[in-house]
Amino acid sequence: MAYKGVAADVRGIAAELGVRYIMEGSLEHRGGRVRVNARLIDGTTGLHIWADRHELAAREVLDVRDEIVQAIVARLQPSLVASEIGFALRRPTEQLDAWGWMQRALGALLHLDQRREALTRAVHPLQQALELDPAYAMAHALLSAVYTWRTLSYAFPAPDDERKLARRHAQTALRLDAPSISIRLIRIAGSR
Repeated sequence: MAYKGVAADVRGIAAELGVRYIMEGSLEHRGGRVRVNARLIDGTTGLHIWADRHELAAREVLDVRDEIVQAIVARLQPSLVASEIGFALRRPTEQLDAWGWMQRALGALLHLDQRREALTRAVHPLQQALELDPAYAMAHALLSAVYTWRTLSYAFPAPDDERKLARRHAQTALRLDAPSISIRLIRIAGSR
């Protein structure tokens, strides 16, 4: 809300907040309907990664706030996964087998039409990659992302445990390789 109505460069806002992505949105009232417009923007380039809208009856806005958030998360997840996969591939490990496990996890994440199963199948290969190379920062970063998405999906029974794991792996990734890990999942995992 601090940036509402302020003409500012989204890259500057992202840098100021220390985040990788910015979610921008608006509400439009038309007759008895409300349209929620949401856009996900890459904080380093200023480019739009994803945009969507959700329409509902005006009287329902307060009643379905959580539904709107879940709909936005569900719709932006494939775009966010694709973007994060690109970052995860920037710096490989020297352990070929660990890299192979990472590729298996990425393959599992490509099946987001089956989101719960994809997020479940991605955990084991990432754990295997980290067993082979505990200093594999990108595997820690992607595992943090998986745990964060699991927390946000409301489909897993222990969101507090998932959030703690997401934070731990994000902190480890940043400690190991902060310059190339520009994803700030610590803020995402810690903000819920």
